[in-house]
Amino acid sequence: MSVPGPSAMSDFADERGYIKDYMQVLACRYIGDESSYNKFIVKQASVNNDDATHKQMSVAYMQSLKDRIASCIDYFSNSGHSRIADFCLSVMNLEQPVFPKIERWSICSLTGVNSNQSLQLGAAGDLGNVDIRHEPFVRGLWICSHVNDIEHMRISNFMSTQDSLKSITLNISEYLDSSHFPSETHMQIYFDAFSMVLGVLEGTEQYIINGYRDM
Repeated sequence: MSVPGPSAMSDFADERGYIKDYMQVLACRYIGDESSYNKFIVKQASVNNDDATHKQMSVAYMQSLKDRIASCIDYFSNSGHSRIADFCLSVMNLEQPVFPKIERWSICSLTGVNSNQSLQLGAAGDLGNVDIRHEPFVRGLWICSHVNDIEHMRISNFMSTQDSLKSITLNISEYLDSSHFPSETHMQIYFDAFSMVLGVLEGTEQYIINGYRDM
């Protein structure tokens, strides 16, 4: 089984199938029984079922993107750049994407530079602030680390409208055909988030490896 490598986040059309298949996998896991579904997919892939193989590849694809983010954060943590690592982990650990805007002088938790326009990390503000110029990265990083949570909530909202006596198979089928299932726009958001976040993190890592020389 092969999944996209480091340069694969360049064309949404190439990745759309992986993202859509992964959304379908999550639906089957959350509406049905995750353990049973995973065993079913493994068994079907072992007998060369193309759909099951594609589903496995989609899971591996999404995991590879998350692993690349984790690898960058580990590098920052172990190379004397813990400020970056700690900031990323703070954003990723937030339960909700709450980033109130503040207009007063404060220290950017990411860069250590003074800023008079910042985003507060979390409603309480106890996790620090970040210069507003980094808002796309902050929101993108939160999305990347909460894909499963976002989809679980989407599926839960759908299931709350369904008859409790309806079969699992029918619920899954109707969900996949419903307006609750992620649209092309939603999948584009996921693609853009991973593409941007990986570009920033891997670019920063390479910049550090190069000794802060222009890349």
